[in-house]
Amino acid sequence: MEKNKWFYVAMSSLAVSLLSLFSSIISYTPPRGKTVHYNLTSLLFETKFRDDVLSEYTGPVLWKMGGSTVSVLALVAVAAVLCALVGLVTLRKQRPNTWQFVLTLAGLVGTAFPSFLVILAVVLSDNYFPGDISCGISPIIMPIAMVICILAVIRRRNKVLEQLRREMEAKGLVFRAGDM
Repeated sequence: MEKNKWFYVAMSSLAVSLLSLFSSIISYTPPRGKTVHYNLTSLLFETKFRDDVLSEYTGPVLWKMGGSTVSVLALVAVAAVLCALVGLVTLRKQRPNTWQFVLTLAGLVGTAFPSFLVILAVVLSDNYFPGDISCGISPIIMPIAMVICILAVIRRRNKVLEQLRREMEAKGLVFRAGDM
């Protein structure tokens, strides 16, 4: 367990990040009403958010997203999660190479990217809604979980590199400066 502690920390962080998508992503309080929380399923499969919240938007259109743009962003998010999972599993099963490390980090950063988009959209459009729109729990949890995961992966890579350096020194392939 001690050998793979980094893996369990990284996978747990990734799982927390993904599970947080089923909690509140965006919250909206209409001028005369109660707060409604929207999670991943309500944003993707229901038109309630579009009909109740986006229809009240009065500001300028900052980014016109059609169906194809949303599909591309969804594919990028799924690809990022797959890259993170594949990278973590291969980092655990074998001695990591540079491509595994880059694949894992790209996947982890790509997994947190939608959170930054949500936070940016809420901050830029807050003044143009008659009610109060705010970020939910998920856009806050996801980047924190990804930072923890990235730190675990970096720590694993540093330990492997240190082990490789010690092995090469033991074989006599690496000399310290000043050695004859």
